[in-house]
Amino acid sequence: MKISFRLAASVALASIAACGHTNTHRVVTGQTGAPHRGDVALYMAGTSAPPFDEVAIVQAVGNGAHADLEHVVAGLKEEAARLGCNALANVKIDQGTNAASGTAICARLRAQAPGGHAPPPRVAPAATPGAAPSPAAGVPADGASRPADAGSEEAGPE
Repeated sequence: MKISFRLAASVALASIAACGHTNTHRVVTGQTGAPHRGDVALYMAGTSAPPFDEVAIVQAVGNGAHADLEHVVAGLKEEAARLGCNALANVKIDQGTNAASGTAICARLRAQAPGGHAPPPRVAPAATPGAAPSPAAGVPADGASRPADAGSEEAGPE
């Protein structure tokens, strides 16, 4: 009987060790949104990400059989999608023997113009026809043109 009890205890301990789980945590720092249904892009620490709006700081911790890159990245992506994010920026992952963890900025990428570039800066609207033009720098309000050195007399030897 003692042998089968030891065998059963050993099998139970081995099964527990083979199991694993991934926990996720978050600190909301911006505006969350409806869950994101598409892929969540990853931008590792040290690489540049396109312009984004920060939503949260997220963390995933894998233990046991989930102490690996695959489970930690999946946990980060799932948490980001729940918060309405389509990207993770500044992703950092640490992996040990029994646990692995990852942290990232949960982000919503800003709209991109065609070609993958940021949208062009906004330009002031054109003047309305018939409206008086605003005075430009260096032009007198009366519209008269003057030489560049007009009004500045040099005092020199006479």
